[in-house]
Amino acid sequence: MNCFGFNWTLLSLDTNLTVPNEIMAFAEKNGMDLTLLVIEDEPLLNDLYERKYMLIRPDQVVAWRGDDLPSNHDVIFKQLLGG
Repeated sequence: MNCFGFNWTLLSLDTNLTVPNEIMAFAEKNGMDLTLLVIEDEPLLNDLYERKYMLIRPDQVVAWRGDDLPSNHDVIFKQLLGG
């Protein structure tokens, strides 16, 4: 089963995630179709990604990953979008 579509996906392996509204607003403002996918307690994914959060590009390549959502998300997204 493929959970990623033809858009950007913020994958969270942390069930306590509260996505800051400014991340979603920034994505929308910049024409970035961003979907949130939360998967809980999946040991295989934990081993594969080694972090709690991943930003998956539309071509399903991991563009960013970390254990905390970045406070400088606008800088990261602008880099990823070539701006």
